[in-house]
Amino acid sequence: MAVLTVCLGVLMLVLNVACWWFPRLNAVANGYGLGFDLTDSLISARGMDVSRLPHGQKAGAALISSVPLLALVRGMRDLSRLFRLYARRDYFPPPPRPILPGPARPRVSD
Repeated sequence: MAVLTVCLGVLMLVLNVACWWFPRLNAVANGYGLGFDLTDSLISARGMDVSRLPHGQKAGAALISSVPLLALVRGMRDLSRLFRLYARRDYFPPPPRPILPGPARPRVSD
């Protein structure tokens, strides 16, 4: 189930970016279309024409509005990894490697 949620989150990320780059996807004449609340509210609140924005601003807006989705996808990916570990009955992680080497040993000179 967590894998399905990760796939859905990735799909939402792609659709969010597509709605910023192709604003015609947000609304169709009959009221049907793709839309994300954050994307639509940012666009309609300012009365902006997204198609006239420079590419850098579109990329920045897509990135900023994707941050919550990225956090969700990362959390679901970690949860999926945890479930896989539990399925293998690996309840405890391996001991961490030491960050620093052991005590320095004095050199023995001839």
